[in-house]
Amino acid sequence: MLNKLLKHEFKDTARIIPMFYLISLIFASMVLSAKTLDIDWFRMTTSFVLLLLGIAVSIVTFVVIAMRFYRNLYSNEGYLMFTLPVKPHLLLAAKGIAAFFWMLLSYGVTVCAFYISLYGFGLTGELSMVMDQLKIYGMEKVIYLFVPMMILATLYLLGQIYFAITMANRPAFHSMGGAAAFLVFIATNVILQIAEAIFAIFVPFSVEIDLVENIGVSLTSQNMFGYLLESMKGAEPTTIVIGFGGYIFEIIMVCILFYVTSRIMKNKVSLR
Repeated sequence: MLNKLLKHEFKDTARIIPMFYLISLIFASMVLSAKTLDIDWFRMTTSFVLLLLGIAVSIVTFVVIAMRFYRNLYSNEGYLMFTLPVKPHLLLAAKGIAAFFWMLLSYGVTVCAFYISLYGFGLTGELSMVMDQLKIYGMEKVIYLFVPMMILATLYLLGQIYFAITMANRPAFHSMGGAAAFLVFIATNVILQIAEAIFAIFVPFSVEIDLVENIGVSLTSQNMFGYLLESMKGAEPTTIVIGFGGYIFEIIMVCILFYVTSRIMKNKVSLR
């Protein structure tokens, strides 16, 4: 049944999201053509538009995903969806998998749009210099952490969005109308940010970047609290300590958010 739900979910979302990919592709082609033909004003203009499109693609994808989740489950369509012989957690899983796929694809489009925009602006040389500097300091492998961090951040944000929309459709929030989901999301996000900061500072699991001798990166059982104390005392730091506790917290909360959302969908949701 999950396969059927996924097929339906991809079919519906594919009507909107790829259109923005196509628009980005058209402008990317314009940038490359203007660069080849050496038309400066057109190259600069299309590069700027492509840069904005790169930002817009990921934002619009999140908006479409959130609106799709609400309309499909908690508007009039919800009366049909919740009468299907499917457990609520499968509905949530199908939407989560499809949303995760589109977000990763949108990130890829955004990265490509940024790079082609920089190429159009003639700034790719500066990007190469940054990479060379990372290699000099032995930190070129740090960039590989970017992909799992983005994956985790995407799941974390999706969990908060789905939780907020689902929580806002409990009977207690009906009087607040459409603002309920936004307020629940803000409140949830603030609380989680505070808790994540505490984990990042006090959990003894960090990455230490040596700034003095053999410049490099290593794992350490030190937490960020001592490093922050030294910084506040005005001492010149010889290392930078970045706590991993926040990422551990995010992994735990992704599981909790999706689990709690599925439980609320099963027992406590009331459609308007």
